[in-house]
Amino acid sequence: MHSKYPNRTRSGIRFATRVAALAGLASLAPAALATSPHASTLPDQTSVECPSAQKLRPLLKLGNIYLGELHGTVESPNLVRCLTDAEVAAGVAPLFVSLELPEFARDAHNGAWAGVDGRTSQAMMSLVEHLESLEKQGKLTLDFQLTGKEQNAVQMNKQVGEHLRDLATKGRLIALGGSLHSQRKQAMIPSLTFAPAGAFVGDGIKTVMIVHARDGTAWNCTKTCGAHKDKGFTGIKAGELVDGSAYGHDYLYGLGQVTASPPAFASPRPGSSRPPR
Repeated sequence: MHSKYPNRTRSGIRFATRVAALAGLASLAPAALATSPHASTLPDQTSVECPSAQKLRPLLKLGNIYLGELHGTVESPNLVRCLTDAEVAAGVAPLFVSLELPEFARDAHNGAWAGVDGRTSQAMMSLVEHLESLEKQGKLTLDFQLTGKEQNAVQMNKQVGEHLRDLATKGRLIALGGSLHSQRKQAMIPSLTFAPAGAFVGDGIKTVMIVHARDGTAWNCTKTCGAHKDKGFTGIKAGELVDGSAYGHDYLYGLGQVTASPPAFASPRPGSSRPPR
């Protein structure tokens, strides 16, 4: 019999436990984007300085990538911004940037931007706005992975994985999603029975879980909604790309620290629309 968390550090076990607490959101149906009653008291910080070119290089050399994040941080969306800007500066085309959101994300006034699971954060909204600006300049195509329709975890993961696989055949792909879905197999929570999206992306895409070397914070809802402390991983440094097979990914990529990014707005704005439920 093998250990539930084989060959993992204590920080990795804490991570898997935290993901398990959030697994109720695994289907990513629009209903999971329920609005939060909790007003944010965090500063409106949406971006940080990019990692150096040397630290970005290992990711850029992989080609098509599917990044798996812990939702609700400033740094993960900012990493996508930095990678995108580097590819645009290098003249890479066609370039597709795909986010784990439905099409409603183009509407900054949609009430779902008050969602509680971290995907609809201030940092994520800032990323969408940045990518839309580049899209208008003809530099890239902004893609949304979710259909906006009710799907169970089996349906959603298969649809997302096959969608990303097909998108990668058309050009360079940078995709961002939750690390529970970017796995190639259920390694972090073996009790989950659905195949993750990463199982369907094929060999043309590398799956990379974003981790952080130092303690930080992330906005999510476990017992309460808010900025929660998050322990750093041991055995990895910022900018390092290491084997991620113990976590169901091709690689792990290290950030220095993560900072919580709260919902884009704390409650639905008057007259705002909501996604279908």
